[in-house]
Amino acid sequence: MSVEAIYSAARVGAAPLVRIDGLTVRFAGADSPAVDNITLTIAAGECLALVGESGSGKSVTARSLVGLAGAGAQVSADTLEVNGLSLLGLSERRLERMRGAVVGSISQDALVSLDPLRLIGREVDDALRLHTRLSPTDRRARVLQLLTQSGIPDPETRVGQRSGELSGGLRQRVLIAAALAAGPRILIADEPTTALDSQVRDGVLRLIADQATAGTAVLLISHDLTAVAAIADRVAVMKDGRIVEEGDTSAVLHNPQHPYTRQLLAASPANKPRHQLLLSGPTARESLPSTRTGDRTASAPEPRPALALEATDLSVAFSSGRDRSRPVLQNVSFALPVGTTLGLVGPSGSGKTTLARIALGLQQPDSGELRLLGKPWSSTPEKLRRADRALIGAIYQDPLGSFDPRSTVRAILADAVQRDGASPSRAGRTTRVTELLDSVGLASNIAERRPHSLSGGQRQRVAIARALAAEPRVLILDEPVSALDVTIQAQILDLLDALQRDRGLSYLFISHDTDVIAHMSDSVLRLD
Repeated sequence: MSVEAIYSAARVGAAPLVRIDGLTVRFAGADSPAVDNITLTIAAGECLALVGESGSGKSVTARSLVGLAGAGAQVSADTLEVNGLSLLGLSERRLERMRGAVVGSISQDALVSLDPLRLIGREVDDALRLHTRLSPTDRRARVLQLLTQSGIPDPETRVGQRSGELSGGLRQRVLIAAALAAGPRILIADEPTTALDSQVRDGVLRLIADQATAGTAVLLISHDLTAVAAIADRVAVMKDGRIVEEGDTSAVLHNPQHPYTRQLLAASPANKPRHQLLLSGPTARESLPSTRTGDRTASAPEPRPALALEATDLSVAFSSGRDRSRPVLQNVSFALPVGTTLGLVGPSGSGKTTLARIALGLQQPDSGELRLLGKPWSSTPEKLRRADRALIGAIYQDPLGSFDPRSTVRAILADAVQRDGASPSRAGRTTRVTELLDSVGLASNIAERRPHSLSGGQRQRVAIARALAAEPRVLILDEPVSALDVTIQAQILDLLDALQRDRGLSYLFISHDTDVIAHMSDSVLRLD
């Protein structure tokens, strides 16, 4: 049957390529099932989006379709079929043969999913080697074709590179090429656009949409409602392991029936001014004490300069070998007024991270000057700059990666409180840790837990508390909400907004999400 015939048949009621009826997944020790009696179908040529908060059961559902629900998972269902094949009781050997050949998967974190020691060509070739009878010569030709179709420039060069040599967008495209290598009829895309700039995100979404147009059944898992609206035919909303609403994409997103769906949509920052994402329950602002060192309400404010950061003609070039250099920043100038937010956007490789490193005093520009709170900063020797380092801090995308997994939250924050040999007493540190947790809306009992036991939103709040420990005046926020689902994202954005209003903080806010940038920023700087 031709691709066109498959697509046409699907639209007039052909048997679905994915059939799930009564799927339940339980894990030992859990009070309730991770997936609770759900029913879904996906036809050839159709894209079904699965949305919901972290822990709602989306990824467990997707992994169940390839026999990878998780260690110790107890999977039961009345029907669990892909491409007409029942997965119930299927041997591990047959499941392995199915993965990649029948069901292809694109995961969220390309840097982790790709082996840093293997060449890109080998990563894409694996599915061809395992699931086809192509010769090595034909496989190489197919790898180059797949890389080209996935939008990767100069594939002849890329096949000999490793993942660390590629941008985030190119790594994600490599994962797509690998997922499509053996021509699977079903494609699972689990948060495929997280932390990608808007241009690259749109390209990745087009690639996925093209697969559905060609007759592939696509399961898209995403907290990006803009992405869902762009390519999904239907939407299923999950909460606590159950499907609470399902229907045509336009109907679900524009006329939601379930309160939880309405909550998800209300939390999206798209086209909303600041101060309007507050959800039910205590708000971030209500959790902020009215007096604290550094709080503008604690005492009469000291005179402050008008600008938190000021850059003049910053330029940086990196060596690319053979006495050649590649410009990264060229004559970049900007001004960040005190108490405001400057959004920093641009495609991968445009110099956003380099500019952030200059602001943090971690990298010297080749030319130009950056001033911090009216004082020379980038040109000041580190020995003289050290006394003012507490004035500027940073919050990153992945706090878990920057926390010592062996330390409790208390130890992480207590360590941040101590500096320059002027450490407070043990009782003073305990009090300060409690104040910091309170300032970001966390209960004091969180202090005894370790990072891995916290949710994504809790970890990001701890990261913010750690950044606040030194009473900074300026914060560099590098993709601080890109890995969070939409409702947790809204809570963190509200928290950052309340902290800024309460403390007069100045933010350099880096993000690929144009909706977040538009929502949070007083002005925007774009790098190309």
